[in-house]
Amino acid sequence: FFDVNIEVGYIMEEMHNRADFPQKFKEHHLRVLTGQSLLEEYEFHDNYYELQGEPLRNAAGENIGATFHNRNIKKHKKSRQAVEELSLNLQSLIDNTENSIWSLDTEYKIITASKVYRQDMKNIFDADIVPGFDVRQLFSHPAYPPDWKQQYKDVFSGKELFVNFIFNNQYYELFARPIRNSNSRVVGAAFYVNNITDRQQNALKLQQSEINLQTLIDNTYGSIWGIDSGYSILACNEKYKNDINVIFNKEVAPGFNMKELFDLPNYPQKWKMQYE
Repeated sequence: FFDVNIEVGYIMEEMHNRADFPQKFKEHHLRVLTGQSLLEEYEFHDNYYELQGEPLRNAAGENIGATFHNRNIKKHKKSRQAVEELSLNLQSLIDNTENSIWSLDTEYKIITASKVYRQDMKNIFDADIVPGFDVRQLFSHPAYPPDWKQQYKDVFSGKELFVNFIFNNQYYELFARPIRNSNSRVVGAAFYVNNITDRQQNALKLQQSEINLQTLIDNTYGSIWGIDSGYSILACNEKYKNDINVIFNKEVAPGFNMKELFDLPNYPQKWKMQYE
């Protein structure tokens, strides 16, 4: 860089006085010579370097010189920047979901956490979730469910979980799986929680409607049944079930295919034609 042959005994002050010698290099040398340790990264001639400096002291503790170690970290720097960029992209991705997503190591320290998870933990447990946060701090909270503690233990033992649960009058589904290293050793866990309250409530309403419908048709004197275009029973009342059982000796229920009756010798062909 400077067209100088450095040998033992060379006086670095000569280098300091050169116009092309960076001022920051001079400052680094002087800093360590005055007794301060140094560890700094810098860019020079399109490369990245790490400079480490330590003062030399005699037996009396007096500064008598300095040692320096300089290494090219361009590849390491680029790799680190790529990892940081990937982490930012991943964080942006999970923050744009409506679900709670988080990962942690086996020491229960948070690695990543979505915006929803951070908000939930703040609202419920008044906890500020950041990378490095130990989730065991939440375990002593009166509102913290014991089942959640066990789920961490289960995943850290190597199990994958799929659990539906209710919390604060909301319905959720939980997916969790261990994170393994290249040797298949569990080094962490990833969790995904989806609020399924709307879906669950709609399912319950549908179920109740089906019960109400079945109750209605079962209390009707006549035979009532419904089929799809494939001739499968969708719904039928007890009167219809009893009639088919008595006449054709067949047990019918939702899912039964009416075509099973068509070839029976006592099945009226005009009934078949009515379906067609």
